[in-house]
Amino acid sequence: MSSSVKKVNSKEQSLTIARRMFWVATVGVVVALIGVVSGWIQQDANAKKFGNRLLAVESSLRVLTQTVAPQIYQSINDSLSAAAVALNRTDAVKDLQTATAGINQLSVANVPPDANQLKRTGEILKRVTTANSQTPEAWTAAVQFVNYKYHSTPAGSLPNCIFQPTGTRSGMKVDNRWMVSFPYSNCTLSLDDEQYAKSILADQLDTFKTQHPNEPFSLVLLLNNVEVTYHGGMLIPVTRLEFTNTTFRFNVPGTVPEPSTQMLTAQLLTEGVSGGAVQVQSGM
Repeated sequence: MSSSVKKVNSKEQSLTIARRMFWVATVGVVVALIGVVSGWIQQDANAKKFGNRLLAVESSLRVLTQTVAPQIYQSINDSLSAAAVALNRTDAVKDLQTATAGINQLSVANVPPDANQLKRTGEILKRVTTANSQTPEAWTAAVQFVNYKYHSTPAGSLPNCIFQPTGTRSGMKVDNRWMVSFPYSNCTLSLDDEQYAKSILADQLDTFKTQHPNEPFSLVLLLNNVEVTYHGGMLIPVTRLEFTNTTFRFNVPGTVPEPSTQMLTAQLLTEGVSGGAVQVQSGM
């Protein structure tokens, strides 16, 4: 390759990086202003007239962020694509941190998720986590993306799913394996197993195992309008999640997650926003 071509490629690469940083920095300022204005609104709740003006300013700032959302998505995608082909870990980490910052800006500014944009970004991010499976920053970006993609306004205090009585469908056998299904709706499901042993779900599963001793089975949870949380602990013994209108809120340590957590997160990157199905771990 001639020196002139190398100079052109280097210049184009520099311009691409500059564009990414410009949009991240610009929207970062807007998001920061939204936070400041929101704080003023809370502090001056009694000053109705001033509060109304601040609300108008905050609304305008959010509209501005939503207007440039396509450029933010493009910046995120450019950063992720660069991370996927980075020649060294240092460059990959920088690109991943830039992408994560962009995703966080979309989330903080409450920019409504765009299904088409999410599909493209999720596909790129899935390739990135495959290429950088031992890089913590790749999974930080993936978790941030899942939280943004499946975000919704909290519905208030919801009951714990696994402590709620529910019907069960356990009469179906596939390849000599029982498929045990439990439906849940309008509740919170923690995938961490801290409370599982004392739950109604554990009791129902024990009853099934007593009725079908030494027979392999898969536990399937059918979720509708459920808030799923996970904090990086041991997973409850669920095989598969089938969900509609479900929120995922992951808050995991900034380390390389266990293989089962990697598998779950990677699948959520490309599942549908309104619903889908993911394999959590192998059957029992």
